[in-house]
Amino acid sequence: NIKKIQLIAPTYKYLAAMSKSGVVCIYEVSSAKLALVKFVKGSDLCFEASPVDPLLIIFGEVGHNYGMGLFALETGKSLKKVGGMSLTNQIVSKIVFSPTGRHVLAAAMSAGHIFIFHRPYNEWAKPTYRLGHGPPSYR
Repeated sequence: NIKKIQLIAPTYKYLAAMSKSGVVCIYEVSSAKLALVKFVKGSDLCFEASPVDPLLIIFGEVGHNYGMGLFALETGKSLKKVGGMSLTNQIVSKIVFSPTGRHVLAAAMSAGHIFIFHRPYNEWAKPTYRLGHGPPSYR
């Protein structure tokens, strides 16, 4: 039931895998040893890993809203939630990091919403631009 698998930057010593039921497993690449397991409550869940930092954005439905949570991998031992926000009432179709990791694009294509974030990860929860229709953007 693995839905997605991705290496975690910057050392690529760890690999993240997510099942369809919301279980996130982090494995050590060199030994294939399971480093941690985290259950994420929600539906239509997926994740995207930063290309430069040990960060995962987990996105999907919680209640009647779709949003995302930013998690930092701390020495392969824990996933610490460092931010989160509700984006829209429609499914978030895709989230991608820019190659530098400084920008994040979140798209709810069925609603026509596109959110672009440009912040250091500890200040990421406020969109700097919003295209389409949806909740107001914040600066």
